[in-house]
Amino acid sequence: MGVRKGIQFALSPYYEAYTTEYGWRRARVVVIGYPLLFACTSGELTALLAHELAHCRNNDIRRSALVSHAQRILLNWCDLLDPIKDDDDEYHFSFIATLSRGIMRLLLWIPYHLLAVLIHLYWNQSQRAEYEADRMAAQLAGSQHLISLLQIIHMNDVVEPLIARHSLQKQSMTLGQHLNEAFSKLPEKEKMRIVRILERSQQSMDTTHPATHMRIAMLLHKDALPAYQISDWEYNQICQEMTDQLQEKMEHRIIDDYRAKLA
Repeated sequence: MGVRKGIQFALSPYYEAYTTEYGWRRARVVVIGYPLLFACTSGELTALLAHELAHCRNNDIRRSALVSHAQRILLNWCDLLDPIKDDDDEYHFSFIATLSRGIMRLLLWIPYHLLAVLIHLYWNQSQRAEYEADRMAAQLAGSQHLISLLQIIHMNDVVEPLIARHSLQKQSMTLGQHLNEAFSKLPEKEKMRIVRILERSQQSMDTTHPATHMRIAMLLHKDALPAYQISDWEYNQICQEMTDQLQEKMEHRIIDDYRAKLA
């Protein structure tokens, strides 16, 4: 992927994947959800890692951090300049109060509109970054594996019943094994059903991520064969490492979070 700096990896108890930075040195970390890890095949895991590493290579995380800091500064200025409205205060009806509120509203116009422009440009740039990361990931892992990954990311309705079963009943298999078995037997028509739902949804494009069905359409338009794929032996080694060292801790956290929601 051409990433020169070292990348750390971390697990999350949620069905997600993202890239972030932490610490004064801004160390880059690729976070993969424990349930998503076992839901992926070796080809889909290759596509997932390639997509997140593409964000690292393109410095998307650093850019997002800078924009987030600028947004917080502008939000603080908006809160500071927003006139306080207290109808019970006698000072509220005085000439000086009315004049000061008018001046503050004029000053508020500057950071408020700068914030609106910044958010709009950030959303536009963020969507471009997602398309570029998809393009780079497709070149490495293949378009079909990335499309399959985008489909299973939206299959919370398959993951949540499995977590519920493990939370309420004693199971002979681990949660990771159940997820691996369930997604390996998932019929192709179920994935197509997800695609049709995404196409019919009214998801707004004015977000940091483009609509998933549009990302899939872009990948279908530029079909690419996989240049590299994690082997089945490597994939099994990864799952075995997770099972041996982190299974009890992660699954205990996942089950506790689910039971907390029920409470």
